[in-house]
Amino acid sequence: MPVSTIIRFRRGLAAAWTATNPILVEGEVGYETDTFKIKIGNGTTAWNALPYNLGFSGWSGYSGTSGWSGKSGISGWSGQGTSGWSGKSGISGWSGIVGPGATGGSGSAGSGCQYVTLTMAGVTYKLLHDGTV
Repeated sequence: MPVSTIIRFRRGLAAAWTATNPILVEGEVGYETDTFKIKIGNGTTAWNALPYNLGFSGWSGYSGTSGWSGKSGISGWSGQGTSGWSGKSGISGWSGIVGPGATGGSGSAGSGCQYVTLTMAGVTYKLLHDGTV
């Protein structure tokens, strides 16, 4: 089937449009052949002040779900009613337990630490370096 009508837009390079700054009649399309952008005239606004007609925006994509939070690390042993104690140190040995109703001592420095004393509710315990009482 032969084409009886061809529609051609007013066209030119972006620099040429900017330099001549024409006023497009209402509904007239101006096409930049080097940028592939178009502007549509309103009959009063010069080319440089017209916005580009960029078409419609597509749908936004879905947001992914948040990842899992990691597990917290273990911070040491804890006893009932007390705060946990710090781990064994190569310099100062074990430190005493800090917490309500408890008082603690500390062992001797370094590998010489053999036990920790703990007094709780009037009872004194010796905690050996291997964890036994």
